[in-house]
Amino acid sequence: MDSAAGNEHVAGAAIGVGAAEAQRRQLTDADVRAIIENEVRERTAAAAEYERLGRGDAAERLRSEAEVLSRHLRPTP
Repeated sequence: MDSAAGNEHVAGAAIGVGAAEAQRRQLTDADVRAIIENEVRERTAAAAEYERLGRGDAAERLRSEAEVLSRHLRPTP
């Protein structure tokens, strides 16, 4: 084998698309809701910090993102 040319391989190694993917977990509605609620909290807290630092533009962007995410928490009519 010519390792200087980059031709070495590991026996039994998986290659190709998806070879390094981990098994995915199915999320419940409660899981999704918790994730979205956390994202809203993080953006709201970060917006307050940006506002404190005089970065109103960044704060407004984060508040807008939090509002969009919040829409997914409201029950649909």
